[in-house]
Amino acid sequence: MLKKCVRRAILVFPALLIGSVIVPYVIAAPSVPSLISSEVPGCDFASGQINANCVISFIQYLIGLIFSLLGAFFLLMIVIGGYRVAIGSALGDKESGKKQIYSAIIGFMIAAFSFFIISFVIKGLAGS
Repeated sequence: MLKKCVRRAILVFPALLIGSVIVPYVIAAPSVPSLISSEVPGCDFASGQINANCVISFIQYLIGLIFSLLGAFFLLMIVIGGYRVAIGSALGDKESGKKQIYSAIIGFMIAAFSFFIISFVIKGLAGS
Protein backbone atom coordinates (compact mmCIF):
# COMPACT_ATOMS: atom_id res chain seq x y z
CA MET A 1 0.00 0.00 0.00
CA LEU A 2 2.80 2.39 0.89
CA LYS A 3 4.59 1.66 -2.39
CA LYS A 4 1.40 2.55 -4.31
CA CYS A 5 1.05 5.87 -2.43
CA VAL A 6 4.71 6.72 -3.05
CA ARG A 7 4.29 5.91 -6.74
CA ARG A 8 1.25 8.20 -7.03
CA ALA A 9 3.03 10.99 -5.18
CA ILE A 10 6.03 10.68 -7.50
CA LEU A 11 3.81 10.83 -10.58
CA VAL A 12 1.75 13.79 -9.32
CA PHE A 13 4.74 15.88 -8.21
CA PRO A 14 5.85 16.92 -11.76
CA ALA A 15 2.34 18.14 -12.59
CA LEU A 16 2.23 20.25 -9.45
CA LEU A 17 5.71 21.59 -10.14
CA ILE A 18 4.89 22.46 -13.74
CA GLY A 19 1.60 24.03 -12.67
CA SER A 20 3.18 26.19 -10.00
CA VAL A 21 6.16 27.31 -12.11
CA ILE A 22 4.83 27.63 -15.66
CA VAL A 23 1.27 28.86 -15.14
CA PRO A 24 2.24 32.23 -13.56
CA TYR A 25 4.55 32.96 -16.51
CA VAL A 26 1.83 32.09 -19.00
CA ILE A 27 -0.68 34.32 -17.22
CA ALA A 28 1.79 37.21 -17.02
CA ALA A 29 2.89 36.83 -20.66
CA PRO A 30 2.09 39.65 -23.07
CA SER A 31 -1.13 39.17 -24.95
CA VAL A 32 -1.08 37.12 -28.12
CA PRO A 33 -2.04 39.11 -31.21
CA SER A 34 -5.50 38.13 -32.34
CA LEU A 35 -7.16 38.23 -35.71
CA ILE A 36 -9.55 40.93 -34.51
CA SER A 37 -6.73 43.47 -34.34
CA SER A 38 -4.76 42.08 -37.28
CA GLU A 39 -4.32 43.79 -40.61
CA VAL A 40 -5.88 41.30 -43.01
CA PRO A 41 -6.53 43.19 -46.26
CA GLY A 42 -10.24 43.78 -46.83
CA CYS A 43 -11.26 42.33 -43.45
CA ASP A 44 -12.51 44.06 -40.34
CA PHE A 45 -13.44 41.43 -37.79
CA ALA A 46 -14.39 44.00 -35.15
CA SER A 47 -17.18 45.52 -37.26
CA GLY A 48 -18.14 42.30 -39.06
CA GLN A 49 -17.01 43.38 -42.55
CA ILE A 50 -15.66 40.08 -43.82
CA ASN A 51 -15.49 38.17 -47.09
CA ALA A 52 -14.50 34.65 -48.16
CA ASN A 53 -10.76 35.36 -47.82
CA CYS A 54 -11.28 36.45 -44.23
CA VAL A 55 -12.93 33.15 -43.37
CA ILE A 56 -9.99 31.20 -44.80
CA SER A 57 -7.53 33.38 -42.85
CA PHE A 58 -9.51 32.78 -39.68
CA ILE A 59 -9.55 29.00 -40.28
CA GLN A 60 -5.77 29.05 -40.84
CA TYR A 61 -5.35 30.93 -37.56
CA LEU A 62 -7.52 28.45 -35.65
CA ILE A 63 -5.76 25.42 -37.15
CA GLY A 64 -2.36 26.86 -36.24
CA LEU A 65 -3.54 27.55 -32.70
CA ILE A 66 -5.02 24.08 -32.25
CA PHE A 67 -1.92 22.30 -33.55
CA SER A 68 0.35 24.50 -31.41
CA LEU A 69 -1.59 23.37 -28.35
CA LEU A 70 -1.37 19.76 -29.52
CA GLY A 71 2.40 20.07 -29.91
CA ALA A 72 2.71 21.43 -26.38
CA PHE A 73 0.55 18.58 -25.08
CA PHE A 74 2.69 15.93 -26.80
CA LEU A 75 5.88 17.55 -25.51
CA LEU A 76 4.45 17.45 -21.98
CA MET A 77 3.54 13.78 -22.42
CA ILE A 78 7.09 12.96 -23.58
CA VAL A 79 8.56 14.77 -20.56
CA ILE A 80 6.22 12.97 -18.16
CA GLY A 81 7.02 9.64 -19.85
CA GLY A 82 10.74 10.32 -19.44
CA TYR A 83 10.16 11.12 -15.81
CA ARG A 84 8.24 7.86 -15.39
CA VAL A 85 11.10 5.92 -17.01
CA ALA A 86 13.63 7.56 -14.69
CA ILE A 87 11.55 6.93 -11.58
CA GLY A 88 10.44 3.53 -12.86
CA SER A 89 13.99 2.26 -12.84
CA ALA A 90 13.99 2.76 -9.07
CA LEU A 91 10.50 1.31 -8.57
CA GLY A 92 10.83 -1.46 -11.16
CA ASP A 93 8.22 -0.24 -13.68
CA LYS A 94 10.01 1.34 -16.66
CA GLU A 95 7.73 -0.14 -19.30
CA SER A 96 4.79 2.19 -18.65
CA GLY A 97 7.02 5.23 -19.19
CA LYS A 98 8.48 3.78 -22.37
CA LYS A 99 4.99 3.01 -23.64
CA GLN A 100 3.87 6.57 -22.87
CA ILE A 101 6.84 8.08 -24.73
CA TYR A 102 6.20 5.79 -27.70
CA SER A 103 2.50 6.71 -27.76
CA ALA A 104 3.27 10.43 -27.49
CA ILE A 105 5.73 10.27 -30.39
CA ILE A 106 3.24 8.37 -32.58
CA GLY A 107 0.50 10.87 -31.66
CA PHE A 108 2.79 13.78 -32.48
CA MET A 109 3.64 12.28 -35.87
CA ILE A 110 -0.05 11.78 -36.69
CA ALA A 111 -0.84 15.36 -35.63
CA ALA A 112 2.08 16.76 -37.65
CA PHE A 113 1.07 14.90 -40.81
CA SER A 114 -2.55 15.96 -40.42
CA PHE A 115 -1.39 19.56 -39.95
CA PHE A 116 0.59 19.41 -43.20
CA ILE A 117 -2.34 17.89 -45.09
CA ILE A 118 -4.83 20.45 -43.72
CA SER A 119 -2.44 23.33 -44.45
CA PHE A 120 -2.04 22.08 -48.02
CA VAL A 121 -5.82 21.94 -48.51
CA ILE A 122 -6.39 25.38 -46.95
CA LYS A 123 -3.66 26.94 -49.11
CA GLY A 124 -5.26 25.33 -52.13
CA LEU A 125 -8.62 26.86 -51.20
CA ALA A 126 -7.04 30.25 -50.59
CA GLY A 127 -5.17 30.13 -53.88
CA SER A 128 -1.85 31.11 -52.32
